[in-house]
Amino acid sequence: MADEIRVTQDVRYPEGGFDPPVERLIQDSPFVSGARFAVHGLWHFDEFAGADLFTDFSLRRNDLFLVGEVGFQPFGRLDFPRRFHTITPLADGSLLIAGGIDDGARTVSETEQIRDDDQLDNLAPLNIVKVSDEQVESGDGNNRVFQLQLKKAIPDPLLPTAIFGPIVSDPGPDPSPTVTADDRRVVITAGNLTATDNGLGGWTGDAESGTIDYETGAISLTFATPPANQTPLVANYFYNRGTGVFYHTATRLDDGQVLIAGGADKDEDLIDRALLFDPSIDNSVVETTEMEDPRRFHSAQLLSDGRVLLVGGETDLSDRTIETLRRTEFYNPATLAFTPGPLLVQRRKLHRTIPFRECNQNAQDDRFLVVGGYNETNRPIKTAEIYSGGANGGFFLTGSMSVERVRQALVCLPDGKILVTGGLMRAAVFSTAPRSMIPSPAFSRCCRRG
Repeated sequence: MADEIRVTQDVRYPEGGFDPPVERLIQDSPFVSGARFAVHGLWHFDEFAGADLFTDFSLRRNDLFLVGEVGFQPFGRLDFPRRFHTITPLADGSLLIAGGIDDGARTVSETEQIRDDDQLDNLAPLNIVKVSDEQVESGDGNNRVFQLQLKKAIPDPLLPTAIFGPIVSDPGPDPSPTVTADDRRVVITAGNLTATDNGLGGWTGDAESGTIDYETGAISLTFATPPANQTPLVANYFYNRGTGVFYHTATRLDDGQVLIAGGADKDEDLIDRALLFDPSIDNSVVETTEMEDPRRFHSAQLLSDGRVLLVGGETDLSDRTIETLRRTEFYNPATLAFTPGPLLVQRRKLHRTIPFRECNQNAQDDRFLVVGGYNETNRPIKTAEIYSGGANGGFFLTGSMSVERVRQALVCLPDGKILVTGGLMRAAVFSTAPRSMIPSPAFSRCCRRG
C-alpha cells in the first residue's frame, strides 16, 4: 500500500461569481514525522482570496492536503507556472517537477525540485543537453592540425543565457552519450592530449593555436605535438535542443536518474529521443537513442529488471495523420536504447496504469493494470488489460469497467483491490483474483466518517 498520494489536476473556474477556497495553514509537512498520508497537489489557480476573475491557466502556487484534516496548507510557489507537467518522487525524498506549458502555451524547459525542507530549487533545464565522448575526427600520426565541426552547435560561454547556434551536420559517428564533467565549455581530447575552449573563441591546454565559431560549431585546432597514430578526437560539450516538453512521462530509475520519455515540443511536434536526467549532478541531461515510436498520451512503468515499458499513446505518421498505438517499447538504461515491446490487445491513449506491486508489496511483480482511455476513433473505452510480466510478458484483456473512462485515477486499497475513480459516471473496483470489474459501493455509504 502506498502511504502517500500525489495529485495534479486542471481546474477551469468561471470568470465571475465564484468564491475561491479559503486557505487554512496546517503546521505540518509531508517530509517530517507525523505527516504521513499526505496528498501534494498542484492546483491551477493563482488569484488572491476574494478575487472576482478566475482564468484557465497554469499556476505557481502549491497546496498540500493532509488526509484526516480539513483544508489545504500553502506549500510554496513554483518559479515557473506550468500545466501538463510531471511530478516524480526522487530517492532523497524530494520531488522533481519537469516540463509542461505555461500560461502563454509556451513549453517550460526548466526543472524544479521541492526539497525536504519545503523549499524549491531550480535544477538543470531539459533543453540544455550534455554530449559526452562524441568522436569527431581522427589523427594520422603526423597531422597536428584539425578542421572539424561538432554535430550539434556549441554554447557561447560569454552569453549569460547560454545561447546556442544552429544544429549542424557531422559525418562522424555519434555514440550514445554518457555523463562526465559539468563544464559548459567544449573539451577535445586525443589520447593524452587535451584542448579546452577558453570562452573567447580559442583554446588552452595542449593546443598550440585554434579557433571556435560559436554560431556554426566549426573548430580549427592545432595541437602542440602530434596525437598518437589513429587516435580519435573526442568532444564533450553542451547544446540547446531549443524546446521544453509536455505530454511526457517521467520515471525514476533504480539509480536515481529520471527518464523523461515522449511528449511534444514547443511546436507540438513529437520528440523522438528521450532525456535522461540526473538530479544529483549539475546540468546533467543527456539524450537517449531514438525511440521506436515518438509518442504522447502514453504511460510508463518501471520493471523489476530496471527497464521501463512505455505503453500506448498516439504518434504522428509521415503524412501528419495521428495513429493511436497498440505498440509498446522497452527502455534499457544500460544502453540508453529503446526496443519493441509486446502489443496491447486494444489501441489506447490517455489511459491509466498501476503496478500490482503497489498492492501486494512484491518488488519482483512486474504485472500492471491498464485501464480505459481513448481508442483509435477517439471514443472512450471501458476495457482493461494486464501486462503479465516475465521474460515473455504480454497483454491480455481482463474484463471491463461498468462505464467508459478517460483520465481516471487508480489507487490500491488495503484489501489488495484497485479502485478506479473519475472519468464517467460511478466508480469501479478491480479485483486481482477474478478477472472482472465490479461496481463499488456508493461513496455516501463507503466513505462517510463514522
